[in-house]
Amino acid sequence: MTVAPSSRRTTLVAALLIAAGVANNLPSFRWGFIWDDFIHQAVLRGDLPGARLPRWNLYDFAITPRPGDATFDAGIAPWWTDPDFKARFFRPVASLTIWLDYAIYHNWAPGYHVTSLALLGVFLVLAWKLYYALGAPLRAALWALAFLALDDVHCMPVGWIANRNTLLAALFVVATVLCVDRNRETRRARWLLAGLACFLLACGSKESGVAALPIIGAYVLFFGGPAGTETLRARVHRVVSSRVLWSFGLAAVAYAAFYVAAGYGSRSVTYPVPWHDPMRFLSRLAWVVPAGLMHLTYAAVTDFMALNARWAWQLLTASAILLPAAGFVLARGLRGSRVAGLAVAWALFALLAEGGGDISDRLWMNAAVGTALLFGLFLDRLPPLRQRLTLGRAAALTMGGVLILTGIVAAVPMTKIRRDLCSSLGGTDRANSLNADIDIDPAHPLDVFALNSPSSMGAMSLSLTWRVGHDDLHTRIFPLQLGRRPLTWTRDDERTMTLTSGAIPFRANPFERVFCTRAAPPAGTTFTTAAFTATVLASEPAGFRTVRFQFHKSLDDPSYRFLAWRDGRLCRTAPPPVGDTVQVPEVPPPTPYTP
Repeated sequence: MTVAPSSRRTTLVAALLIAAGVANNLPSFRWGFIWDDFIHQAVLRGDLPGARLPRWNLYDFAITPRPGDATFDAGIAPWWTDPDFKARFFRPVASLTIWLDYAIYHNWAPGYHVTSLALLGVFLVLAWKLYYALGAPLRAALWALAFLALDDVHCMPVGWIANRNTLLAALFVVATVLCVDRNRETRRARWLLAGLACFLLACGSKESGVAALPIIGAYVLFFGGPAGTETLRARVHRVVSSRVLWSFGLAAVAYAAFYVAAGYGSRSVTYPVPWHDPMRFLSRLAWVVPAGLMHLTYAAVTDFMALNARWAWQLLTASAILLPAAGFVLARGLRGSRVAGLAVAWALFALLAEGGGDISDRLWMNAAVGTALLFGLFLDRLPPLRQRLTLGRAAALTMGGVLILTGIVAAVPMTKIRRDLCSSLGGTDRANSLNADIDIDPAHPLDVFALNSPSSMGAMSLSLTWRVGHDDLHTRIFPLQLGRRPLTWTRDDERTMTLTSGAIPFRANPFERVFCTRAAPPAGTTFTTAAFTATVLASEPAGFRTVRFQFHKSLDDPSYRFLAWRDGRLCRTAPPPVGDTVQVPEVPPPTPYTP
């Protein structure tokens, strides 16, 4: 049942919390375009002639890893891309908002950030309305809004324009449940139709928007019948026969059938999907769920899991101890609350829907809607401090203190730290790409080969950052690795050279594995680009130790440029003479957390 705000004061506090949430992310206004934003800008500006990336679906990377494919030749996918690699995501809603930004602001990046900040405000308003609609007490709803508004998980979905899909998916999932709640109250079909439309908009923003379906199932379970008077059998029958749930189920089946039939989905070790790689997808879930809950409950920074496997196992071990303890205390304090039951289901289903993504704090935004509500309900039920402390009350008060400390008090400085780090990484990568030692001469197009880079994400986006930033449609840039590893560079003959990694094998770091679909193929495997053919000479389970590159022209041809990191810049580096070998040193990371 919908509960109206009891006073203007409550509305004012809610408005201040929403404003605080938006203000907490306001400095993202200065981020500019970073990383994948340059892919979108290249498509929107028409800088990829012949590419198959449509403006209305900017996340559909239909790449054929062979020469002649405009997307591949532009450097979006590197030379070691497996032939069956696929990264086609159906996200027209997120794409259309970026296209609209482009129509209004063109290359003025702050305008895009204004849109994302406005969408964050809408998201928080809808969440506030939802908490009231579910019947949460006023104080609990305000606590929940405080947790959600200040959560640092919003940093990347709001600050990184290309990651707006996560923000939009969470927004439309909340709108879906709101419409279903209105349909239950009013019995008007228009609200059900609006809910179905919001559900499809959530799925069209990002694939994880499909989490709205099981969340609606949980809503029907907890709110579709009389509270506390049904038998288990009657409740199961009611859920199974729910017309609302069947409507959403049919919509989800239609969406999934279209998605698969149209060839969307991914085939990558980094982005497993259940119909291509079910075992890898399930194993990813075993990491995603505890990682997400650890961040949302204890503010653990899960982004570091991709940088160091030891940190990942330490976090998983900590979750096995801390999450059951938190679950026990929360369950004891909230037993009998159907709103809490929906909040738990929301968080879990939202995390499960992210199983196909990389493990990162930027994926927990939708799940935060559920955990914020859960924590708000718990704090509302805390026993007064003046009561005699028992073991149970002490545990509840301690848990409440932890939640306030990690979810509210520490959230603002954590957002600043995360924002400054991401802004610094993205800005540094952009500057390094734009300042590369490359001559722009349309009369004599260049093929540029980057031997290393201080940042994996910078190397991945180097080609399109240069193309968009300098409006240079003639230069092609090919990263030979996406890492900082030291190299042994040998000139075999006039057109042939060999690179040997002095650290981890090629294609073994997390960003290089994005383009891989299987374990490293054996020695003798060849990969062909528009400028060279790469032949694997020595292969290991994790990747390639030694690779020979045979070019179409002499390595000394004036149309070729080899770049290596030196003196704070990607500098032009001459290839060694025939028969000689040079050592390319490892690049020091700009920060300890640079990927």
